[in-house]
Amino acid sequence: MTLRIRTLLIIGATLIGLNAVLYSISSTLLLGSWKRAEEQDTRQVMRGVLSVFAQNLEQFNESFNDWASWDDAYQFVQDGNQEFIQSNLIEPQLAYLRVNLMIFINLSGKVVFGTGFDLKSGKATPIPAVLKSRLVRSDLLLQHSYPTSNLSGIVLLPEGPMLIVSRPILNSSGKGPIKGTLIVGRYLDKAEARRFARLTRYPVFLQGTNQTLIPFGLKAAQSALQPDPPILVQTLNDKTIAGYALLNDIYGHPALLIRAETSRTIYQQGQATVRFLTWAIWIAGLVFGGVTLLLLEKLVLSRLSKLSSEVSRIGVDGDLSGRVSATGQDELSRLGSNINTMLNALEKSQKERQQAAIELQKAKESAEQANNAKSQFLANMSHELRTPLNAIIGYSEMLREDAEDLGHDGLIPDLEKINGAGKHLLGLINDILDLSKIEAGRMDLYLETFDIATAIAEILHTIQPLIQKNNNTLIVQCPNDIGMMYADLTKIRQNLFNLLSNASKFTENGTITLTVERGQKTGNWGLGDRGQELEGKREKSEARNQESGVGSQDVGTGDWGSGAKDARISMPQNSKLQTQNSRLSTSSSTNHQPPTTNDFITFTVSDTGIGMSEDQMNRLFQAFTQADASTTRKYGGTGLGLAITKRFCQMMGGDITAESEPGKGSTFTMVLPAHVIDPKVQSAPPTSTKMDAQLNPIKASMVLVIDDDPTVHDLMLRFLSKEGFRVEVASSGIEGIQKARESHPDAIILDVMMPSMDGWTVLSMLKADLELANIPVIMLTMVDDKNVGYALGASDYLTKPIDRDRLSSVLRKYRCKEPPCSILLVEDDLTNRELLRQMLEKEGWTVIEAPNGRVALNILDKEIPDLILLDLMMPEMDGFGVVAELKKRPEWRSIPVVVITAKDITLEDRMRLRGAVEQIFQKGAFSHEELLTEVKNLISTCVDGKLSTKSQQGSA
Repeated sequence: MTLRIRTLLIIGATLIGLNAVLYSISSTLLLGSWKRAEEQDTRQVMRGVLSVFAQNLEQFNESFNDWASWDDAYQFVQDGNQEFIQSNLIEPQLAYLRVNLMIFINLSGKVVFGTGFDLKSGKATPIPAVLKSRLVRSDLLLQHSYPTSNLSGIVLLPEGPMLIVSRPILNSSGKGPIKGTLIVGRYLDKAEARRFARLTRYPVFLQGTNQTLIPFGLKAAQSALQPDPPILVQTLNDKTIAGYALLNDIYGHPALLIRAETSRTIYQQGQATVRFLTWAIWIAGLVFGGVTLLLLEKLVLSRLSKLSSEVSRIGVDGDLSGRVSATGQDELSRLGSNINTMLNALEKSQKERQQAAIELQKAKESAEQANNAKSQFLANMSHELRTPLNAIIGYSEMLREDAEDLGHDGLIPDLEKINGAGKHLLGLINDILDLSKIEAGRMDLYLETFDIATAIAEILHTIQPLIQKNNNTLIVQCPNDIGMMYADLTKIRQNLFNLLSNASKFTENGTITLTVERGQKTGNWGLGDRGQELEGKREKSEARNQESGVGSQDVGTGDWGSGAKDARISMPQNSKLQTQNSRLSTSSSTNHQPPTTNDFITFTVSDTGIGMSEDQMNRLFQAFTQADASTTRKYGGTGLGLAITKRFCQMMGGDITAESEPGKGSTFTMVLPAHVIDPKVQSAPPTSTKMDAQLNPIKASMVLVIDDDPTVHDLMLRFLSKEGFRVEVASSGIEGIQKARESHPDAIILDVMMPSMDGWTVLSMLKADLELANIPVIMLTMVDDKNVGYALGASDYLTKPIDRDRLSSVLRKYRCKEPPCSILLVEDDLTNRELLRQMLEKEGWTVIEAPNGRVALNILDKEIPDLILLDLMMPEMDGFGVVAELKKRPEWRSIPVVVITAKDITLEDRMRLRGAVEQIFQKGAFSHEELLTEVKNLISTCVDGKLSTKSQQGSA
């Protein structure tokens, strides 16, 4: 909005405000005074009406004075002769007198003559019953004690109010004695009201109080002849105002409401005056505003516009050496001078900033080089440290077993110390590397679906030596049917190891309790905005799963525990390991709850150890911090464990809290979602698996599309069907594995990001199944996609130092049907190669050794092993190169590959490991035509190769 428009708006708002104020004042003062004048005028009119009414009543009373003082009437009330009636009380006479009632009563109270009369019809009517009941000597109408006595006023009858006159009957000289009473009445009807209107020249309305409502606040006059009765003034509408007066009857009761109306001439004149004044103010305001705007334009706005244009020109050109004009001695000239001063400063600052930018760029490049050097150092250090540690830990375990077998018990404690020192050093290295990756933002989540009870059983087996060390008792409360969890199993296992090892370290001859519970969500667990963000993603994921049918029923199906035995925990008696509800089974069960977005899993570790003070609790989750120096000296440690544990919990959308009391022990509560949502992964839309069966030729080669996006289903179905392929679709990993086992497709197109089970887990399960391992798999992934525990294309993934139990578990999965089974061990370090060879031979494998990737490929040309155990960091040709070569030869593609390394695997490393995966496509990096063309070519190649292999086998 320009300054001119703002000025115009301000002037307009001022005019409107001024008119509103003036109109309010004029309305309050002028119209108020005119209203008061109007009210006084109406009262005056009403007083005139009342005066006319009083005069009419008085005239009505006086007009019958001759009738009451008349010898004939005097004689009539005594003898009741009919001649008087025939001569004087006939209907024309009553019409002439305009009376509705005439009654002659003698002294005894007897009615000598009485009649009512209807002036409209000219006919006699009966005496009103109410009035007739009052014709008794005790009534006020018949009480005349002296000749001059008379009574006139109003009587309220059901038929309406009536003017009534009561006079004593005397002789013509006006003397007594009184022989009776004459009563004459006239209705105050509409005709009488019109007569009053003609007399007063104002509309007059006469109504009995039994015929209308009495206005609020109106008081009755004492009599009809009262000179100044109370008057009420009310406005009827914009044109009419009315005055009201209430008159009592002869008995002192309100009987007659008189209303006189008059036009509001005074008020209308006042309104016209106000309107004239308002228009005058508007015209004067517009003239004033126009003059003001012209003066502002000439003296201020034009100069400001010029100043603005000059500043804009300098800004557009970017030439800070330009200056604005500053003429005059007012504020605008001083503003121009200040702008020029500012331009001087900016010009100087620009030169300094350019110099600083050059120096900052040099510093940035140096920092990036230092950061890259740090990352490379951490990667190399992890490899260089873990490689010898692998030998130390592995050989110490093997030597301990040999010492036990040979009976050299004296050597066992020393070997255990060597093994413990190696594992302790490994833990320190891992903690430091983990903290470094967390602080650098390079720590990723490796999400997978696992059975909670099975994971707890593995942890209990590993933690047993620490429990035995300080003679503690471990109580485990974990239901068998606690169900599945979708999370980073490695980080959960590391967190529980840390909590249980701390409890074991700080407790002697005590009790340690591990409780695992499943419950509904009750909040964000104190994570604030981060918790709300993850909670929102979990809710979206839940809704998506419900719509697509992926959820509890999907996750609970499938061969999760294929070949697994009942894993009931059994420990030596001296371990003092007790379990409650501890029949922890790794096999699949329909009672197991799948991971859902509503549930949270609570892990509680409590002990009866030394406990902590409040000050120690405040520093509990800080890195490199322990309780105090004495604790560090006695128990050791770096103080990184709990800090890393808390960071891991927060990465998974949960949190950890602690409660403790010195001397009574500590309780750590870790709460995690049952279905963890990776914050780096975008949500996928709902799925739909309904496809048009007509587009799938029955005899064509079949391609299974596993993707939770219905758009991909439709796209692949339409394109591949046109190319002659038969397409089946699956909306989840579980469904995809089931369909693969049922239909044995010729090729599989697999999406990486799917709810409940991602593509990497599906790939691992496909390659671990002997019947499905040879099916070519084409991966579809996002540009910045999935950080997984399994290396892309590798069947399994092991980290040095190698855990023997973990290695044995992996080897059992890939053992051939007819032993001895051959395994190709590719490892450049001689010590580690010998160690692994001894481990593998103990497991019953026939080991073929290769010091590097080049030798391994030469061996593959001569012999196809059942499994390849591949190190990544090697001279001449590393593990990445081996995987790349494996994918080029059809006969090598189906060989399971287990990667072992001491190097931290980055996302780029995972993208290089493409062994058993035919191709990886990044969604969004290609057009639809390019993507589909590549998919068609790859599928055709895969299917042709598969058919060729089958043909050769058949001919053989």
